[in-house]
Amino acid sequence: MRTDEEFRASVGSCTCVEALFAHYQRAMATEGYENIAFTVLHPSGRAELPFLELPRGFAETYIEQGFQFRDPVLKVAPHRRAPFYWSDLERSPQFCSDERAVIEISREIGVHSGVTIPFQGPDGVVELFSLSQRAHNALDPSRTSIVHTRSFEVRRRYWELAESAARADGLAFGDGSLGMRVDPAPWAPIRAHAGGPAGMTSEHCRTLVMVEIAARRWEAGLLGLNQEIWRHCAEANLDYLLSWGLVSEVADDDRWRFYLAPTLLGRAHLASCPDVARHRRAVARLALMRGEVPSQ
Repeated sequence: MRTDEEFRASVGSCTCVEALFAHYQRAMATEGYENIAFTVLHPSGRAELPFLELPRGFAETYIEQGFQFRDPVLKVAPHRRAPFYWSDLERSPQFCSDERAVIEISREIGVHSGVTIPFQGPDGVVELFSLSQRAHNALDPSRTSIVHTRSFEVRRRYWELAESAARADGLAFGDGSLGMRVDPAPWAPIRAHAGGPAGMTSEHCRTLVMVEIAARRWEAGLLGLNQEIWRHCAEANLDYLLSWGLVSEVADDDRWRFYLAPTLLGRAHLASCPDVARHRRAVARLALMRGEVPSQ
C-alpha cells in the first residue's frame, strides 16, 4: 500500500490525463471501488464529465430515465464540503420515493454502495468524485480520509494538465479558477467535436452515423452493413459509443441475432450535430451497400 507521499509523487509524474485517471482507477480499485464518475457541475445546470467508468448501459438508462433531475447525490452535493455515503442519504427524512428509485435502479445496473467527494469551487462550481461498487461489498469507513486525500491529489493534477493543454493549444484558460471548460479535453484525440459527451471526436460521430444507417438497413432486411460494421469502424470508437450510451445492442427475435442501433441519446446527437449530413454522404458511398437485396 502506497503512502500519501508516494501517491502524490506518482500523480505528479503523470504527463497526460489518460495516465492520471488510469492511475486513479488502480488506486480506487484497491479501496474496493470499480466505478468512478468525475463530474463538474455549473450553476447554470451544465455538467462536464472529464472521466467516467461505469457499467455498460448505465449512462443510457440514467439519461433516458431523467435521473439527473432526481438524483439525490446531485441534490445535496452543492451543500456538502465533506465526503458522504449514499446510504446516509437514504436515512434522511427528506429522502423521497423518486430518489429511492434512482438508487435502486442504479443498484440493478451495477452501481452500489457509493461515496461522493465534493469540492466546492468559485462561482458556484462544484466538482464531484463519485465512487461505487458493481456488487455490494463491505467498505471500511476508516479509509474515507485516504480516498478523499487521493481524490484531491488527482483533481489538483487534472487541472494542472488541463491548464497546460489549454496554453499549448492557444486557448484562454482563465485566471486559474477551476471548473472552466477546456476544449479539446486534454485526454481526447486531437480532433475535437462539437457537442456530445466528453472526448467525443468527429470519428465517433461518423461511427454513430454508420450505426444509424446500418440499423435502418437491418430493419429493412439488409444485413450486410451491420454484419461488417467492425471492418468499417474502429473497435475503440464503437466501445466509446456503447460506454456513453449513444448506441446499444438490440435483439432481433426473428433472426435470433443482435444488431447495434442508436439510443435515445444517440438519436438526439444525430438530430443536432452539424457534421451528421457530411458523414451520411460519406457512408452512403460504401460499395457494400450497393446491390444488396433483403434477406429472407
